[in-house]
Amino acid sequence: MRLDQKTYKLIKAFHFLASCFIALNLSTLSLMADVLSTSGNINFDVNSDSQNEASLNVTGLGIGVTAQANLHVGDNAIITENLSIGSTSVQSSSNLHISGTLGFRLNTVSDNATLSDHSIVLVDNSTGNVTLTLPDASSYAGRIYTLKSLSSMYSLMAEGDEIDGYSGVALSGDGNIMPSVSLISDGSTWHTIDLNSSTILFYSLPIRDYFNMGNSDGAVNSRSDQSSLQLGWQSNRWTHLTGSVVYEAAINLNFSNSAYNNFRNDSDTGSFRRKPTTNGFRGNVRQLNPVLSGTFWFSALINMETLSGWSLICFADAKGGYGTTPDGFGLSGDASNYSLFFHDDSAGTDTDGNANSLQSDTTYLLLAKTVINASADDHLEVWVFKESDTIGGTEAALGSANLSITTANFGDGFEWLRVGGHNNSGSSSDAEFNLDAIRIAQLNDSDEALTLVLEGQGL
Repeated sequence: MRLDQKTYKLIKAFHFLASCFIALNLSTLSLMADVLSTSGNINFDVNSDSQNEASLNVTGLGIGVTAQANLHVGDNAIITENLSIGSTSVQSSSNLHISGTLGFRLNTVSDNATLSDHSIVLVDNSTGNVTLTLPDASSYAGRIYTLKSLSSMYSLMAEGDEIDGYSGVALSGDGNIMPSVSLISDGSTWHTIDLNSSTILFYSLPIRDYFNMGNSDGAVNSRSDQSSLQLGWQSNRWTHLTGSVVYEAAINLNFSNSAYNNFRNDSDTGSFRRKPTTNGFRGNVRQLNPVLSGTFWFSALINMETLSGWSLICFADAKGGYGTTPDGFGLSGDASNYSLFFHDDSAGTDTDGNANSLQSDTTYLLLAKTVINASADDHLEVWVFKESDTIGGTEAALGSANLSITTANFGDGFEWLRVGGHNNSGSSSDAEFNLDAIRIAQLNDSDEALTLVLEGQGL
């Protein structure tokens, strides 16, 4: 039998209505329908912008992503009540209930690395110490990392903004135990929630600055993007007291000695520079958090180029201002030979050490041990080494200090590191000096703090 056009359209309409259930009330209209795809996908474009918010294929439902499982969510998902996985018969009393096994994707590293998207990391430290840097705790509240050594030959170190009040923790095995640690962020700092190690050492490096500020010169504090800076563990940064101290992108100081580790002081980082100016002390300051007292160690690399004048490194309890020079130590010379000295601000005098005939355009390692006493004079001992020197790993092995001061006055506590210099010649064309790889460490064991400033990382 042949149908006319009108009858044919009427049958099609009844066929559509037979597959749909329409429910009406006074306020809403809902439509339920059987939808048949001819392409294998049913896409949901809520905003009518040709961007699918969800799609259904033969594998499953994908939200924000093409489904590769029964339910595949491409971004965050929020479950306000309970979620049971693995069984429909279990009445869960928890927000998450798993009937079955739980799997994680593992990541294995054998070199220093920054942790990111892997919660469990296996660390191959069979050939050397490995340091893993935690991300900013404020960006990952609630995140947990578990780190597991695969060897007891060397140490596993975890470092971050703050770990249980310190800048890092070092774990060492004893041949039977391969260390592990789990850490969680509270949105501000990191906390250890599980430690398994024969030796556990928390250490503090409140300042460890390598001046990694890109490829362009400029004032040390001219950049506000902290993500590109390698400026210690705290959020504070260098503040210039004058425009005469700059970041020098093209000059990186390096020190080749078996006792010293150029950790993170890479060839593509720059240095701190006191640029050519006329007379006057010019400097920058860097705030510490927390304020240090008691015993701590300092190290830095310095190159005096051809400066006729002096450099000065000060440990102060106040920020100070333009041109002020609190108690400190540095190198002084006439553009060819330099000597180590201590400046006493209150007395207005300088005391020379026995490190003399230091050469221009030569990188030296400065080591300083400082004791800040609350109710007595502060103590300072300074050593100067060139690359070919033998450097001991303990205070006793360092030998006698090149400068020893028992009447220093660094105030009530070390809060501000001040670095600067003075040009004696009055010529703005004179070269000046560069400073790099500034490290400060404090531990109950003084020799271990010395090791930290020599190594630049956990023990």
